[in-house]
Amino acid sequence: MRGRTRRFHAVKNEWGFPKFISKKSLIDPFNGYLVNDDCVFGAEVFVIKSQGVVECLSMYEVGKPIHRSWRISQFSQLEYGWVSEEFHVGDHTWKMEVYPRGNGAEEDRSISIFLSLVDSSLTPSRKVKANYTVKIKHQNNGEDCIKSGNQWFACSGDDSWGWDEFMAISDMNDPASGYLVNDCCIIEVEISVQAIAHNSLSPPPKKMKII
Repeated sequence: MRGRTRRFHAVKNEWGFPKFISKKSLIDPFNGYLVNDDCVFGAEVFVIKSQGVVECLSMYEVGKPIHRSWRISQFSQLEYGWVSEEFHVGDHTWKMEVYPRGNGAEEDRSISIFLSLVDSSLTPSRKVKANYTVKIKHQNNGEDCIKSGNQWFACSGDDSWGWDEFMAISDMNDPASGYLVNDCCIIEVEISVQAIAHNSLSPPPKKMKII
């Protein structure tokens, strides 16, 4: 698998691939990945020469998360996807994206949901760290389907984080599940902004903490 250039630092010291290869492909003897129950892992790492970039980290006092909720009607009739109106959290602009028929490898298998930072006022050298929790509400007083994340969002255009495999389509469409009632579902998100980082070739302001 071809990698991407990533910056490792004290706040984000690991990167990887949450879906590197499917278990089915790994154990298929015709693919040659698993031989006599042994497999070999390898990695090529190239360290890019430092350009003297200084990363400034401005920490936020994390208070109560901002909560937003949407009721999506005619859910089963959505051909491609649903996008929320833009909303503001921590002086930044966000939106939610829901794909009722799935996204990527999970197409026709899972509901896919993503949170996107769409703040065009920020420069490409900046990024925002946020905690977020997304829910598909159970409408009959049952257990909500909940997933949480903590990520750095880049400000160079739309940057999305979320889940291709949020919930199985079969579970959503099951009349007894309580998630889809009268072809309507309820999506909720809670977000709290933790920090903003800024890369610069010049020294940071004195009030910034250097990482």
